[in-house]
Amino acid sequence: MITIRLTAEELEYIARPIRGGGGWQDTLKMIRRQTVDGVLSVTEQDAERIIRHSEPHRGGGFEIRLDSLAARLQQMLADGAE
Repeated sequence: MITIRLTAEELEYIARPIRGGGGWQDTLKMIRRQTVDGVLSVTEQDAERIIRHSEPHRGGGFEIRLDSLAARLQQMLADGAE
């Protein structure tokens, strides 16, 4: 299990209402469910999902709001965090 403390900005973003449906919205819901007291706990598979969904997509743009989280998770995976 990977644990990472979210920044105030990340916490504020995931607390916003989630509109619509799809991969990114489902990922945000997962992040919200797995965050307790500002700490996100994810499996390696969940971390890879966050990283994948944080990459900019056509017509999107909201994904980049969690790019710092994705970058930190990517570094933790590269360092062998579990």
